[in-house]
Amino acid sequence: MRRRSLSASVSEIGGNAPADALDERTLVRRAFARLDPVGLALAVGAISGAALFVATAVLLVRGGVQVGFHLGRLAYFLPGYSVSWPGAFVGLVEGGLLGCMLGLALALAWNLYHRWFVVLWTARETRRELEEL
Repeated sequence: MRRRSLSASVSEIGGNAPADALDERTLVRRAFARLDPVGLALAVGAISGAALFVATAVLLVRGGVQVGFHLGRLAYFLPGYSVSWPGAFVGLVEGGLLGCMLGLALALAWNLYHRWFVVLWTARETRRELEEL
């Protein structure tokens, strides 16, 4: 079985520089890639809005004596939401907006944490290199 080196595997995933020119700092920066805040916000918003719409629609189609008692409690947090067809569309919009805010916050926190980690790692490596001189 052929062993693959780290530089060869990085160049295979689309690095711009030749495999020999990649140093550890470049590898770390590529390993901790940033999340796109707008992209994650839209994705989480679309999924959460659709999930609330589908959950409400399933309860309405199933029917029963007391339809969606627990899901109806979301009306405390989502103004205008109810377990009804108009409420399902309100939940689609409001669930989507809350999901967008959650996705945006998650992406910003992720990027901040990873930026902090890369800065600390780079400072530590620079200090080690200076100590070796």
